[in-house]
Amino acid sequence: MKFVINVYGRQEDGKSGLYGALRASLPGIRPHDDLFFNFIDIRQTDNLTDHDENLIEQLDEGDLVCPLVTINDEIASDGTTDPDTIIRWFEARG
Repeated sequence: MKFVINVYGRQEDGKSGLYGALRASLPGIRPHDDLFFNFIDIRQTDNLTDHDENLIEQLDEGDLVCPLVTINDEIASDGTTDPDTIIRWFEARG
């Protein structure tokens, strides 16, 4: 199955934190799935989809908290840097 995993955050805390941990751990846990990872810097507003802009607006308003992770456009977690939250998301969906 194909999964697009988007991590929304700030460049300085994103790629070395949760984003990197997910890129390192998920392929070993989901070896038969096609996993595509994207880091979206919430300060960089160029070339964003309407969905991305909506999520960033919710982050700006405090309705959601960084880092925010979506999988196939479904919010999987917000405000946690623990990759286990995302692993549990996958486990709950088989």
